Amino acid sequence: MSLGTLYFYSEVLHSSQKVNILLPEPRTISPLPMEDMEVLYLLHGMQGSAHSWPSSTSAERYLYESGRNMAVIVPTMKSNFYTDQKIGDAYYTYVAEELPRLVESYLHVSPKREKTYVAGLSMGGYGAMKLALSHPEKYSFGASFSGAVDMAPAVARAAEGEPHNLFRFIFGSPEEFAGSVDNTRGLLEHCAKTAQQLPRLYLSCGTADALFPANKAFAERAKELGYSVKFHIEKEMGHSWRFWDLEVEKLLRTLL
Repeated sequence: MSLGTLYFYSEVLHSSQKVNILLPEPRTISPLPMEDMEVLYLLHGMQGSAHSWPSSTSAERYLYESGRNMAVIVPTMKSNFYTDQKIGDAYYTYVAEELPRLVESYLHVSPKREKTYVAGLSMGGYGAMKLALSHPEKYSFGASFSGAVDMAPAVARAAEGEPHNLFRFIFGSPEEFAGSVDNTRGLLEHCAKTAQQLPRLYLSCGTADALFPANKAFAERAKELGYSVKFHIEKEMGHSWRFWDLEVEKLLRTLL
């Protein structure tokens, strides 16, 4: 299989951006036009980059062994929580609108909902749920591994703490956050009421991870609202690449 890097100028972010792309071996690609190639947007966590997934897991090998006709897109998003920041750049608009448009243009991958997926770890798990729930017409499947799926408590703590807290710059006040696209719990409710088709959801978390209670509550609420959702629990597992490597292997081989 192939690992390539795409550099381009983002009109949204007003800067050069870097994206890593995993592509299947030519001999494994079925005799279908490129427009029928599946596409997975794979999102990294805080302090990560486009190199995080390829360098810290065996994602390349898993894609090769799966035989899937799939492109895996790994953008560099810094520690911005895939958000149009209150003081900063419009990273949500970039990843939700500009990046898919460019990927479909450059690679001619399928624009079809049933062939478009998003997944991520930690901060990227938050981003994956945010994209899947805010654009259910685009993504048929969203997966979060040890995801920060509910940022409301962190935003509330930031409002009570020191004035230069990162989350203040990203999300603003709790009042601004509550009714915005950044509130994934609110998105979960809104999408259930308004979407013509709900995305299939997968969440996983280790019981030794501080994010476990929030993931469990998110998955339970999604089930109550009628989503097709699976919550995978890994006993005694923490916030680690060992866990995320296991999860991305399942993702690329079977779409969980």
